Amino acid sequence: MNKIIILNGPPGSGKDTIAELLKGFVSLEFKAHLHKIAILLSGMTEHDYFILYNNREVKEIPTDLLLGFSPRGFLIHISEVMCKPHFGKNYFGVVATKAIKSVINTSSVIFSDGGFPNEVNVLSEVFGKDKVVIVHLYRKGCSFAGDSRDYILESDTGIKPILVENNGTILDCVDKVRKLSYT
Repeated sequence: MNKIIILNGPPGSGKDTIAELLKGFVSLEFKAHLHKIAILLSGMTEHDYFILYNNREVKEIPTDLLLGFSPRGFLIHISEVMCKPHFGKNYFGVVATKAIKSVINTSSVIFSDGGFPNEVNVLSEVFGKDKVVIVHLYRKGCSFAGDSRDYILESDTGIKPILVENNGTILDCVDKVRKLSYT
């Protein structure tokens, strides 16, 4: 079985870019299911929703399109008020496990949005701790300030995170992360 790599770092640390540039990996997100729910609840098309969500200039600005929430706030509301209280704090890890099972025997998997131990713990229980790699991405000037996520700690998962600094070129980081899939 191949590795499951979880990129864990603050906004702007390069998670999405690294996941996009890694060839031979299947790129998944814990929040993929959350986005599906948000699109259904908002009544927006997938295209229009992602234009709004991916625009960093409006990501924190409330909008009537999302019941008065900002795009980011809407996801947090759905996750913390609607899903986790009813389906459990590990809900998005359970959903992610189903996506992994369809590809793990042929490819390594990379998650660009790791941030909650409950999600990681589901993966390590199902696939084994030796198959899950947590990568702490550090980049000067980036922090979790104002974010609901933080660095995933070994004390929360039993998995020792590996530090990768993104202070050189993004391709250097991609190479470092790629090598982790062979260890």
